[in-house]
Amino acid sequence: MKSSLSPGVQRLLDEKVSSGRYSSADEVVKRGLALIEKEEACEPPAPAARTGLAEIFSSVAAEVPDSEWEKVPPDLAKDPDRYLYGAQKAS
Repeated sequence: MKSSLSPGVQRLLDEKVSSGRYSSADEVVKRGLALIEKEEACEPPAPAARTGLAEIFSSVAAEVPDSEWEKVPPDLAKDPDRYLYGAQKAS
């Protein structure tokens, strides 16, 4: 595949190779593409794919069987420290 580069990009490639850090323009381009792939792998989903927290919670909650929800203490929301850290029961 043949690509044409703007003079500015060609100058940057030449500078990287002449610095001695890279042995060829091909190596510079491969390194740049590897960084792009790494960056894209860490990016959050596109705005259209983003979902609100309530929607995410609802979808996860729907996967939990009712028998498991019945095990949740009724006062969990009012007294979470008791269940999370073994604190004294709130009055």
